[in-house]
Amino acid sequence: MPYLQHHLNSLHIFCRLRALGLSKATAIRLSRLWEFLVHPFVYLWVQNVPAKAVVKRRL
Repeated sequence: MPYLQHHLNSLHIFCRLRALGLSKATAIRLSRLWEFLVHPFVYLWVQNVPAKAVVKRRL
């Protein structure tokens, strides 16, 4: 689950938005909105996933 937590983190979202060419102000606004609306649900879901349901990534 750390993989999901990393990629759904608001700072990571901010960086992806900047890489897509959005202005800094717009990326900040959208990542703050993400932090407020989506982030709490992602972390609640991650905490409630049973350990057996976690599939380990193989390198």
